[in-house]
Amino acid sequence: MATETTSVQSTGVGTGGPSRWILGPWRDLLLFVATPLVVLPLGLLTASQTSGERILFWVVAFGALGHHLPGLLRAYGDRELFRRFRWRFVVVPLVLLPVCGLFFVDQLVGMKLIVLAWGIWHFLMQTYGFARIYDAKSGGGGRASRWLDWGMCVGWFGAAVLHSPRRVGEFLGMAYQAGLPVDWSLPLESIRFGWTAVTLVITAAALGQLVWRGLSGQTVSGGKMLLLVMSFTFFWYCNVTLTNLVLGIAMFEVFHDIQYLSIVWSFNRRRVESGAGVGALTRFLFRNSGSLVGLWIGLYVGLVLAYGSLSVVVDRVSSEQWRNLLYGIIATSNLLHFYYDGFIWKVREAPTRRSLGVEDGPDGSTAPVQMGATFAWRHWLALAGLAGLAGALFVTEGRRVRRGQVGDLEMARAVVAHVPGSVAARNELARTLINANRFSEAMAQADTAIRLEPDVYKSYVYRGVAGIESGRHEQGLTDLLAAERRHSGDAYLQYHLAMAKLELGRMDEAVEHLEASRTIRPGNPDVHYNLGVLRLQQGMRRSDRKALVDAGEHFRMAIERDRSHAHAVCMLGEVERQLGRTGPAIEMFRRSLSLDGSSPEAHHGLSLALREAGEFGEANRALAVAVYHALVEVRAGAGLSVQRAEQAVDWSEELVERSERSDPTGRELLGLAHAAAGNWPQAVSSVERALGAADAIRPDLRRRLASQRRNYQQRRQPGLPEMSGLVGGGR
Repeated sequence: MATETTSVQSTGVGTGGPSRWILGPWRDLLLFVATPLVVLPLGLLTASQTSGERILFWVVAFGALGHHLPGLLRAYGDRELFRRFRWRFVVVPLVLLPVCGLFFVDQLVGMKLIVLAWGIWHFLMQTYGFARIYDAKSGGGGRASRWLDWGMCVGWFGAAVLHSPRRVGEFLGMAYQAGLPVDWSLPLESIRFGWTAVTLVITAAALGQLVWRGLSGQTVSGGKMLLLVMSFTFFWYCNVTLTNLVLGIAMFEVFHDIQYLSIVWSFNRRRVESGAGVGALTRFLFRNSGSLVGLWIGLYVGLVLAYGSLSVVVDRVSSEQWRNLLYGIIATSNLLHFYYDGFIWKVREAPTRRSLGVEDGPDGSTAPVQMGATFAWRHWLALAGLAGLAGALFVTEGRRVRRGQVGDLEMARAVVAHVPGSVAARNELARTLINANRFSEAMAQADTAIRLEPDVYKSYVYRGVAGIESGRHEQGLTDLLAAERRHSGDAYLQYHLAMAKLELGRMDEAVEHLEASRTIRPGNPDVHYNLGVLRLQQGMRRSDRKALVDAGEHFRMAIERDRSHAHAVCMLGEVERQLGRTGPAIEMFRRSLSLDGSSPEAHHGLSLALREAGEFGEANRALAVAVYHALVEVRAGAGLSVQRAEQAVDWSEELVERSERSDPTGRELLGLAHAAAGNWPQAVSSVERALGAADAIRPDLRRRLASQRRNYQQRRQPGLPEMSGLVGGGR
């Protein structure tokens, strides 16, 4: 809530004479000035019962988003205000909504970067606004006081951000994604030192002016000084001192929201009582209701919470595209809140002063209600600059994505290089390394993050996942359980706990974790896929048709959430085959192969479905291709190579059994599969039978088989032949 003042003086409420307070000493201390003394112990007590992430989730949902509503009510419910700024209130939302939607649907972070930076500016300008109100009610401090207050707010809030490794890492991570070159050497230490030095100089000047005013007999606002000290100290504590930054962000947001909701309540009550031209809803909600005031405050808070519930709803939306669109709407709400607050509360305007209990200056002068041409010009110029920044970020990030020269891993490494003390940056690098199958490095990064801050649950999640993927299953599961004790409401954590329990054969527990992950975030297709796999296994083991139908529904939900989920399409084909629906099964297997033509399971499932349809030659060719792709995966070391090699042997034996004796293809594949499994005598036996097959007459084929036999005799893996030359025989 940003304000500016001219030379003004206060007016009292009632007959008690001029007041330097907005609501009165005790209410001001509770709601505006010393609120951190209440928020801090409550926050720390709550954090001892639940995680900082869970606290932040609810604060962001019902506070950060919900407190936008009062500003929107004033913008569109105050007829006088709307008439003055109707073009801003109509045009800007119509432009912002599609722009934010475009950013979020395309999953670009440029708009998130703008929201993050503007959000911190919004915090400091609300503090500045309250400082100006208190100065105005104490007789005003003149232009010098105004500029010093503004300089201190910018300086101390900025210094807290620069001295917070997580905050700097957050900005850098988004900036790199938005196109900032990762090879730039950023002089962060120099920037931090220079910023802090300037801030201290401004603070010293402000203190000097305060002393001079006191010695010269001018009024000094104690409320303003206490407000600035409390705000700067609390913001620094929440961002720099407190190790749990997530909790710190939540606590300062609560402080900010209480201030905002309280001042808007007071402001609108005065507007209604003065007979100003406000809308029907504002007049109804903020009327003087005497003994029923508690009821109307409850309704006011209830509407705020209802508006904030959109943040809770968005994570329950299953469609990724719709969810991103809703994120765009929330970003629009944030930006409109920041934007409107920049001009609808200005204390230089007479209607705003009267509703805050501030009189005009001694000479009776008032600033005009209509904005002057200079201010209007500056306003639209600033908007044009913001639009230009958004456009530049859209172009630079789009260029980075198209070129693909800088990936997630390079960006994550660059952030850690600049802010090695950021736990969030270390964890993001660990997550990215896991996605790149570099598990040992991921564990090292998570280890460092845990040493920096032992209570951040995500560090244990990533170390646990990396441990399990690198074969340290027991250690990995221990870390995942440690993460669950700290914060169980993470969909990624619950999903990987399910995968770990599946490895141990604890199916019931795995299902519980998958269901928990689905409840937290219904849109994850892999959760539905794995639930489908478990139900499919149950259905096949128990010949349970209902379990098969349930499995099919899970696979369909996975496909609905991700149309390119080839594994889910393949498994849906297997469900159809188990239910005796051969035609739909063949269709699903072929659709899966159109998405991923190298899937051994899809080729094998297609071979079984084709055999059931009586198309034996095509079925054998599909089975041969399944074996070939299984061998490719074994050679690449992808996934569970030992199990895949055993699977290749089984499928090859099935192919030999179903092929004609004259066809060498099945026996050659069986030899390759035995070699992949390390069974060299069986590999030699299989290739000799292939050489003895009646159809093994082409010279190139015989040379290849003879070369394979020499390799098997020397216990060496031969090269895989081209699939087109290998997979051709059999019916």
